[in-house]
Amino acid sequence: LEQQQFGYKSDTVFYFKTPKVTLFQPKLNVYRDKLVVDDPSIKLLYSRMLRDLPIELTINDMILENGTINYSEKVNADQPAGEILFTELNAQLKNVSNTYASTDKTQIRIQANFMETTPLKVEWDFDVNDTSDTFIFKADLGKMPAERMNLFTQPNLKVQLEGEVLQTYFTLQGNPNQSRIDFKLKYDNFEVKVLDKKGQKINKFLSSIANLFIKKDSETSEDDFREAYAEVERDKTKSVFNFLWLNVKAGLLDAMTGG
Repeated sequence: LEQQQFGYKSDTVFYFKTPKVTLFQPKLNVYRDKLVVDDPSIKLLYSRMLRDLPIELTINDMILENGTINYSEKVNADQPAGEILFTELNAQLKNVSNTYASTDKTQIRIQANFMETTPLKVEWDFDVNDTSDTFIFKADLGKMPAERMNLFTQPNLKVQLEGEVLQTYFTLQGNPNQSRIDFKLKYDNFEVKVLDKKGQKINKFLSSIANLFIKKDSETSEDDFREAYAEVERDKTKSVFNFLWLNVKAGLLDAMTGG
């Protein structure tokens, strides 16, 4: 923490200020047991959470250096938890605050490796003073063997993926209720293998039906990218990251099946 200041404004409201916070090699391990009933309370977006803080918070810059996120989610009792990994995560968050002028937005810029090998860039902007809580989330995901996602899809969805995702871009514009995603995907030799109920053997019948609907590659489209547009309703009892996943899933399905 650099040059931090804190105290009480007019003897009533606590305030905290700092021009810069740096987190060195932060590690976050999250384990979700989806066999336990979810908390049904309404989950707020980050702009609303900052705006509603009972204190005045002013952080001009927050830096994350070489962070790691390991998210594990257990869906099936007879399977291990599926995993999603982010490594070598570096981020800069500007205006993490509920005291700045309306012209100064909160900006989040992230670079990381997704599933250890695939470069990921994220731009995320919102305005704490905007009571409609609109936001823009942009992502650029590089080359990734589809098999890397099997760490998550095999135990949780009982699905194996094959092929290669060459490049993914998307822009998500949303608010607390709904969103629209513009999605571009370039991939090659993609195939889905649906597993049996125990998640051990391939169900050839269901796999063949699934692959009837999925375009094997993106080369038949202009510039070798398949484009998709989707609108998504938010489940307010789930987090902003669930909202993000619903958008990505809708974009993927629309791009790979051709609508």
